[in-house]
Amino acid sequence: MWLEIREGRIAISDGATVYEDSPGAFAQDAGAPAPACPAGFNRRYYEPGRRHFLADTTDEAVCADLEPDWPDGDAILAALPDLLAAQAERLVEQLRAEALRAIDAGAEAMRLRFITPGSGQALSYLQKAAEADAYVAAGRPADTGAYLLLEGEAAGRGITVSALADEVRATRDAWAGVAGTIEGVRKAGKDAVTAAVDAAGVDAARAHALAALDAI
Repeated sequence: MWLEIREGRIAISDGATVYEDSPGAFAQDAGAPAPACPAGFNRRYYEPGRRHFLADTTDEAVCADLEPDWPDGDAILAALPDLLAAQAERLVEQLRAEALRAIDAGAEAMRLRFITPGSGQALSYLQKAAEADAYVAAGRPADTGAYLLLEGEAAGRGITVSALADEVRATRDAWAGVAGTIEGVRKAGKDAVTAAVDAAGVDAARAHALAALDAI
């Protein structure tokens, strides 16, 4: 077994498995800070009963042998199975958080195929849809002065208010039909990601949800 702290990394091995990560990640996994190299050194190597030394990787002449026994190092080596388990769990949780964000982003991207982003834009769209309904219900009058949003946009785009009203209503109806589907796929995908017990399961749930959203 051996333990090495080197240039911002800590590595621990029992000969069959290796734990390697940053000191910050080690602190999360171990519940305690990683040992620091003394000033003037950036490497510490410990192999119980055989080798224990400090070194400066930028100057091979700087080296210091230490006592062959290091209780703190022995404790870290003994904790290797727990460290590996904690690291695996931490990495799965990182993947899980990334997958949940990706599914939310995928659902939002699908929504934006039907609506314009932004709360102000959404309010304008709702008002415009209400005007379109009122305009059609009124028999599509020639005088469109009562439908300011429709009138202004139609003039700007060079189309009739009647054509714009049909477009707005069709978009609204399409959105109403698909909104529930998007939300259902989003929720099911996030539930599957949350329920996954390992990295492969998280990745599979994420891929399935994103594919389902893209297929809507």
